[in-house]
Amino acid sequence: NYPYATLSLGEMEVLEPSLRFRRLPTEDIEGLYAPADKWVEPMRLLRFLAGHARNHNAILREYCPVESFYVDTLGSVSMVRAGGAEYATRNVILAGGAQTPSLIQLLRNGEELAKAVPLKQVPGILVDTAPKSAEGAIRRVLYPADTGGLHLRPTVTGGLLIGADDTDTLCQNQNLDPQSLNEIGKALLVRVTDWLPQLSLKEITQGMSAYICNRPVPQDGYPIVGALPGIKGVFVAVTHSGMTLAPLLANLLSEEIMLKQAPPQLQPYRPDRFL
Repeated sequence: NYPYATLSLGEMEVLEPSLRFRRLPTEDIEGLYAPADKWVEPMRLLRFLAGHARNHNAILREYCPVESFYVDTLGSVSMVRAGGAEYATRNVILAGGAQTPSLIQLLRNGEELAKAVPLKQVPGILVDTAPKSAEGAIRRVLYPADTGGLHLRPTVTGGLLIGADDTDTLCQNQNLDPQSLNEIGKALLVRVTDWLPQLSLKEITQGMSAYICNRPVPQDGYPIVGALPGIKGVFVAVTHSGMTLAPLLANLLSEEIMLKQAPPQLQPYRPDRFL
């Protein structure tokens, strides 16, 4: 029941007037539009959520790495040591993305428990163009008919955030130095200007940054959410779609912790499915 619509060439040109659609002589061009599929600006969302938490008397400790956990004789977590200080607690939620298995290793029998959270780190190359370098060029997340899986979206500063499936494969197979990353970034921008010809390649190349991000992807591709088997009071939440699913997962985990019962929505995604 995911909402989508197929669009004609004319309808696509109304939605994205700057994008150059190729009219092929032998077939009609058709597009797929998913109106519910949005994008999130991570830092803006994090600042909002942090402020919201503080307004509700939460205490946030940033840049405060976890050093150890204390588990009592009954097998329940009772203390976390982080940043040189100790915090008494009855519940811990490990939501460290790709670092989640490393946090689990700090627990008693951590090596065995980490098997409940098998993750792949899937690297990908992203290119961020300078602020105002492509202001108003596009309005949505776009997947053009590019054989290499090019995708792009606007940024809040008026630039573009760009990636592609084929360039992601490059960084999975080899170690890239900054110069190689920069060359890949420029090649991606050339592909973008093929679809957005009004952009100046010289202008969007100036001030661009190309970098590698490591995405945490559960072994079977589905989220891992809920109580960690073996130690009472320890919960995990890790998924490839962490930024967009975070509000939902937070509500569901809160329900599980408070009511001591897993919500039905989480049943297919429990950590113990891997054990």
